[in-house]
Amino acid sequence: MTKKIIYGFFAFALFGAVACEQSFTTEETTLQAKRLKSEELNKQYNYARIQVKKGFETQANFLSVDDPSKDKHSFFQTTLKEGDNLQIKSVSDAQAKLGRVLFYDQKLSLNNAISCGSCHHQSKGFADGLKFSPGFEGKTTIRNSMSIANPAMSHSGLFWDRRENSVLSMSLRPIQNHIEMGMEDLSLLERKLAAIDYYPTLFKEAYPSNPIITQKNISEAISAFLRSMITWDSKFDQGVKSNFANFTDEELRGKEIFMGKSTATTTNSSFFNVDQGACAGCHNAPMFNDGSNLFTTSAYDDNGDNGNGRGVSIGLDKTSTDIGTGDGSFKIPTLRNIELTGPYMHDGRFATLEEVVTHYNEKVQPSKNLHRKLKDNDGKPKKLNLTPADQKALVAFMKTLTDKQFITDPKFSDPFEN
Repeated sequence: MTKKIIYGFFAFALFGAVACEQSFTTEETTLQAKRLKSEELNKQYNYARIQVKKGFETQANFLSVDDPSKDKHSFFQTTLKEGDNLQIKSVSDAQAKLGRVLFYDQKLSLNNAISCGSCHHQSKGFADGLKFSPGFEGKTTIRNSMSIANPAMSHSGLFWDRRENSVLSMSLRPIQNHIEMGMEDLSLLERKLAAIDYYPTLFKEAYPSNPIITQKNISEAISAFLRSMITWDSKFDQGVKSNFANFTDEELRGKEIFMGKSTATTTNSSFFNVDQGACAGCHNAPMFNDGSNLFTTSAYDDNGDNGNGRGVSIGLDKTSTDIGTGDGSFKIPTLRNIELTGPYMHDGRFATLEEVVTHYNEKVQPSKNLHRKLKDNDGKPKKLNLTPADQKALVAFMKTLTDKQFITDPKFSDPFEN
């Protein structure tokens, strides 16, 4: 009997110690979550209305639909002009304001440790500067966090494997992901947000006729914020207005090489004319990702491509460990703000733009499904053989795609205390 009492006492003490430790850990984690700046509740920004920029007269039509991948052929009778006012579809200022708070709120993760903004920093073009990103329990993602740039105008799929077609359909995926934010039960998220003091007011402003906190409203609000993230005021965009009179000679040279409007200076005669394989063949303006020009054939379904019709293999490896969209192929990402969004590729293998250029210049691997634009007539990987000066010029041009206004605009900034 005495032994039972002693064992019982130690069991109770052990249970109490564990319970206290769990309670302390939970409290500690909760305290780590950032607090919303009180003044942000009263600030008003214009998210929903934009003026069309020169060079985007066609592309801006995508802002008038929810899913550009489905509606991309419905705009040919619509003619937008530079300076035209446009309402972004499914975006109100109040919804985007709520979406901004949700985007940066660590409380959307299971243990208040991670927000969407943890992996998408404004100063880094909404990438995070890491090869792989830590999730809510410290485990890392399996792919590099992509930057965010003009998602409402993208019609070539989202994520590295292009598995989602619209901002709305992808808005809750990172929150539910078992590595990223861990909030697999969205009904728990609804109850959690309802108990936070600032959300009832924000939801009432965003949804005055039905301010109930629901999965649908959460998704729509995050989507509204993402859809408002328009970046189109880089040095390149400013140059479009003046025939690039604002460019240096080096940037103009890089632009020629990138766009394929001239044959680059080479170290030997085996270099191919860049008209046959210029960077713009897959990263065309104004979006600088695939599919941005409605009147050209997509590299994803280009005739003669050995790929799977959904992604592009660029010869990172002879044999791929990550199949991406299949066969080691991946989405063609935007190059907007590329100067800020390293490390590069789906696995973050290249730390600098110089390393990226070196890959295309001389290190493309002869993978089975290498895209035809990267192969010569014998089926071997093309070697650009760019001179060091031309490689430097190409990097200089890509840096003209940095939109300094976008990465400093307060309406896209973190509204929480640091």
